[in-house]
Amino acid sequence: MNTCLIFCYGSLVNSESRLGTINRETKGIPVLLTKDTGLIRTWDVNTRCKCSDHSNHKQNVLSLSKNSNKNTTVNGILIKITNEELNRLDERETGYNRIKLPLKNFKWLDLLDKYKTEHIKIFKNSSHTYVYTYIGKKSNKPTKNNPIRLRYLTLCMDGFLEYGQEFNEEFIRTVYNTPN
Repeated sequence: MNTCLIFCYGSLVNSESRLGTINRETKGIPVLLTKDTGLIRTWDVNTRCKCSDHSNHKQNVLSLSKNSNKNTTVNGILIKITNEELNRLDERETGYNRIKLPLKNFKWLDLLDKYKTEHIKIFKNSSHTYVYTYIGKKSNKPTKNNPIRLRYLTLCMDGFLEYGQEFNEEFIRTVYNTPN
């Protein structure tokens, strides 16, 4: 069975959110996307996405975008999925473009010993040399008339908290276009 790696940096960090799309439990490995990619995490007001209620509408969600002026890392998780599961993610992430990044652009975060076995499988004993992720097609800052939905923000923060308070704080610190 062919498998691939996906970098999750928003709602897909949440295990329940992943389960709703992938239809099985997946283990996430905490990682940092390195600065040299030029990618940052931003709020994206124009992204259409399929929600858990199967609706397809615009909402403020997280996106990766190119920005050579920012020098930051992006924390998230790596998951291993099948090509069939990748197709399901593509259907969910309709407002994004899927891209490949070299595995060498990711640094494993040794947050808890429970991730060590999966880390060794992915980073040391794996034939994978690249990772898929999604970048937004457009990026516009949220406004008072088009705010970030509390439900989405809670979903993301709950996901990052699955990996500890520090991991969640890093997430909050490294999101750009956050309204005042």
